[in-house]
Amino acid sequence: MRVYRLSSQLWYTLVAYALFLTRLGFAIAILVCGLPLTLPDYVGQYLWLLTANGGLGAIIDIWNTIAMCYWLSKAQKEIDIKRHVFKAPCIT
Repeated sequence: MRVYRLSSQLWYTLVAYALFLTRLGFAIAILVCGLPLTLPDYVGQYLWLLTANGGLGAIIDIWNTIAMCYWLSKAQKEIDIKRHVFKAPCIT
């Protein structure tokens, strides 16, 4: 819900939650697949799953960083416009 409040964009919220749920699914799969195996066997069989989970985490971080930069720059422009209006001289 915080993502939607910050962005006010439904499409961004849906993409962010989809990425998050996919990463959560990878994490659960890592846990379930790793229970019966030793570490060397697990890494040999499921290295792709570990790599995909780490890569998806990086994609999520980049996605959120780009979005935050966009929204903060957009908000800064609105703040600058309001400052300009309030600093205008008033004739009394």
